[in-house]
Amino acid sequence: MTKQQLAKALFSFMRIKPLDKISVTEVAECCDVPRSTFYYHFEDIYDLASWALSMKLLECLGEGGTCFLWGDGLKELFRCCHENYDICRCAVRGNDVWRMADSFCDRCMDGIMKGMREFDGGRGTDERFLRYLGLFYGHAVLATLIAWFRGDMAEPYEKITAVIDFMVKDGMDSALNNVQNNPEILEALRDGDSSMPCRAPLLVR
Repeated sequence: MTKQQLAKALFSFMRIKPLDKISVTEVAECCDVPRSTFYYHFEDIYDLASWALSMKLLECLGEGGTCFLWGDGLKELFRCCHENYDICRCAVRGNDVWRMADSFCDRCMDGIMKGMREFDGGRGTDERFLRYLGLFYGHAVLATLIAWFRGDMAEPYEKITAVIDFMVKDGMDSALNNVQNNPEILEALRDGDSSMPCRAPLLVR
């Protein structure tokens, strides 16, 4: 229960001040627990923010972490972020926003892979390629979400998700069809580690 209490306290501060101005001491005092209790659960404020936001968004996506790359899962992700606008806007303005994106993607990988297998249909695509594709589009969706919160896009989220849905489905369908005729791609992936976490380099402006 303590982790949830710390998350609730952090969210209350995130609504009124920047993430890098929130201290471990004030979050701990708000929960009436010592700093040592905070550090028992989290490394720092960004670690707490990463966990808390991931749990909030996963709650919106439902049990099992519905794939958020397209369809209802994508719409629900943006809707949840819109409903928690102050918190999410605070997070994307923080110094560790990509770490939070990584953490959320990590926790959603089971749902992403389930969605990828369903989208693959009967093509029987190698699991490693499905994972790479899921990683690529997972980070692309989150990067678009972050850009939206930073003010780089003026359109309402309903229009943005419609465009993303089209691009992701079209791009994945093309990739899954083409990879069957390019065995060298699958051969290259067989030398990799299919258990790697959701870590991909992202461009930070």
